[in-house]
Amino acid sequence: TLGVNITSMDIQSLDGNDINRIIMAMLGIDDDGLTTGLAEICHRRTLGNPFFVIEFVTMLEMEGLLSFNLGLLKWKWDEKLIEEQTMSTANVVDLLQARMKRLPDHLQELLQYAACLGAEFKISALETILNESTFRDGDTVVQGDIRKMLQRLSRGNFIEACGTTSYRWMHDKIQEAALTFGLALEPSFQYNVGWILYCNLSGNEFEEMLFDITNLINKGNITQRPDFAKLNLRAAEKARRASAFESASAYTAIGVKLLPDNKWTEHTNLALKLYTLGAEMEVALGNADKVEMYVTEVLSQSHISLLEKLPVYAAKAVKLSNIDVQHNEALTFLCQALIDFGYWVPRGIMQPFHAIRVLRRTVSAAKKRPISAYETPKLMTDPNHKAAMLFLSRIFYNSYFTGSKFLLVFSACQMVELTLNHGVSTVSGQGYASLAMITTGVLGDFAMSTFLAETALAIQEAVQSKYLECQTVGIPCSFQAPFGCHLPLHSYIPDF
Repeated sequence: TLGVNITSMDIQSLDGNDINRIIMAMLGIDDDGLTTGLAEICHRRTLGNPFFVIEFVTMLEMEGLLSFNLGLLKWKWDEKLIEEQTMSTANVVDLLQARMKRLPDHLQELLQYAACLGAEFKISALETILNESTFRDGDTVVQGDIRKMLQRLSRGNFIEACGTTSYRWMHDKIQEAALTFGLALEPSFQYNVGWILYCNLSGNEFEEMLFDITNLINKGNITQRPDFAKLNLRAAEKARRASAFESASAYTAIGVKLLPDNKWTEHTNLALKLYTLGAEMEVALGNADKVEMYVTEVLSQSHISLLEKLPVYAAKAVKLSNIDVQHNEALTFLCQALIDFGYWVPRGIMQPFHAIRVLRRTVSAAKKRPISAYETPKLMTDPNHKAAMLFLSRIFYNSYFTGSKFLLVFSACQMVELTLNHGVSTVSGQGYASLAMITTGVLGDFAMSTFLAETALAIQEAVQSKYLECQTVGIPCSFQAPFGCHLPLHSYIPDF
């Protein structure tokens, strides 16, 4: 659709013959029989990873286990000696750490600071860390040019330049190796790096490193820190915008744990945002128990207004209907929520009478409002009415699946009446489309049904809502088109 061609390559591990050919190319040897033994050792030590093979051969040369004889003009090695001296090399991280430990102390420390900053890191961020930390070469504080140090690490194939302001790791295992020895093993190391960045960065630079800073701060042994809870909320919101729901869920959970005991009295807004976002993310992930935990906590807070609890009401409704698939329970919950917000819901033996009465009244009122009135419609602004529209939309959905035909009629009519009396919301198109379906099935009035369906499409054009567009368009397609009603659906259904 975007005109981008994507090529997917599934790269498997190399076998012994592949590794042998690589070694032959590296050493300039034509006879594959000469390098077979060395290739077998490399294969056992690296499991066929191409990067690890090159790293292993490089280590052999640096250790003097593989050397070029100038007199004979060829490479020499002792397979038995290599086998013995590399037995302790359990994986490539050990190989990389052995090479790192040969570097001067200040370069080792620089690698470890850089490893805290992610797969790609900015030079300016490293400079900030170095300026605020004790960065030493032996007993002497290093004052040299950081760029020269990074260039040296680049020549050692640890990192590579990424433009003029950033570097990135040559392989993720190098970053892993740098974080698992020396200073990096101290529990406070990564937290201290995060704290330095948290205190010294701001604006776009802070936003670019938000995930890295939050992850580093979360490494510390911290409790009851509202400022760090707010940091995790900020990271969770950014993750949600990127549709990274699992990450958003994790940041939210940490943020909740960092709230103090008096969170609902002294930090109400922060706690509400974290619990609300947590409920929404767990809905997206389908974790019913976690949704219930967040929802129950918020709904139990009597000092929080109903409107502030609205997103949590919505999360509970979706959980009941879409995760638990308990449509009757969802219907009971939603009807009570609508009543809590001050709206009437017909119940008992008079429900059929009220439903038919409301249907005729609503159809009559809708007929008087021309479609042209929705080209530049009055928008619904009252938050309580918007909340009612949301509840009614979910009541219609669950009534359909439970066969609650009178609540189905009532909810569709109420959405249209609220639109007529108080303006258009994002749910109004769905309301008109639903009423069109009912008008066809209950009243058999195809002309009026078509009028209502066309009104629904006009509202959809005026108030764009991708979330509800499928319902606004899908319902007329299902219930008007089969009866020969021609609707202007071409703009919604692309040519394939």
